[in-house]
Amino acid sequence: MGERLGDASIPRQIEQRLRPIMDEIKRALVTFPSLAQQAGLPQTGWSARILSRRKDARMYRLIIGLSQDGYPNLALKKVFHPDPQPEFLIRLQRQQALWESGVPTPEILSYTAADQSILMHRFQGQTLFDATETVDSFVRFQAFAAAGRWVERFHRVSGVDTRLFNPKPQYDFLEKHRANLLSGSAQVARQKPYLAAVETMFDLRAGFEDQETIGADRHGDLNMRNIMVAGPEAIGLDFRTAQRLPVAQDLAVLAVHFGALNSSIDSSNNRIDLDQAFAGFFSGYGLISAQDAAYRCILRMRILNDWRAIPKDRIKRTRAEQRRFLGLVKLANWAFGP
Repeated sequence: MGERLGDASIPRQIEQRLRPIMDEIKRALVTFPSLAQQAGLPQTGWSARILSRRKDARMYRLIIGLSQDGYPNLALKKVFHPDPQPEFLIRLQRQQALWESGVPTPEILSYTAADQSILMHRFQGQTLFDATETVDSFVRFQAFAAAGRWVERFHRVSGVDTRLFNPKPQYDFLEKHRANLLSGSAQVARQKPYLAAVETMFDLRAGFEDQETIGADRHGDLNMRNIMVAGPEAIGLDFRTAQRLPVAQDLAVLAVHFGALNSSIDSSNNRIDLDQAFAGFFSGYGLISAQDAAYRCILRMRILNDWRAIPKDRIKRTRAEQRRFLGLVKLANWAFGP
């Protein structure tokens, strides 16, 4: 679909087809003339189309692609449920600082803090989620390799450190949660296999403690839709406040998001072998390997955490939650099975 900025109206058939979100589009485009003026760009003459829309409990935002002959392709991001102002500005400043440091991320051209609209250069590619939603394992491997190279570059720019991994805080929480489940004060979906996975996690503890790993500034939300790829190139998006942590924190978020949601992964016996499916990423990422103790611990903790967040009763789950739960169970069968 497309809209010509500056035209008198939107074609009727497009308006009818997109009626549920037309208000969002109009609200987003209201800010464009001001943003374009700030960036020294024409305020009219642009063709617009929706690139991405997200509306759920965590996020409500719209991203519109803008194009016009003779000018670079742009992306307009409008957040409808704004973050607190300090966090919004911190994220923008971090993205711009990374761009200035040479880490591939969209250059911010202008923004309005009051309604949290951002005008950026647009990267011509796919989200990592879309690029890996394929039964072609070679294509998936290449996309992950590009993503791995970008994530390593991102982690290195903050400087890396060698440290001993301490899983005690995560195990302390897990122990309290196990006690609540056993006492009946808490419940999870398919509680019996969940508790079996928790017991396996405790059996594995000694192998995770005091093992050497690598730390760096985290991304904070390194999911499959916050990396974009195009052939060998990749960029990152939507950074959170910098925090010094094991790099495994970012990697585990990405790996579990992939494993839980990507329906094209080869699976057998109701298991997803994440080492095999995610191998392309570690072919591009060199700071740690898939055998790093912190990564293997945090990855498993992440599976349990995401499982715990799924509503216990299937009837209360959304379609997305049910899809995620089925993927998490397959991951758990691999991560905690024999």
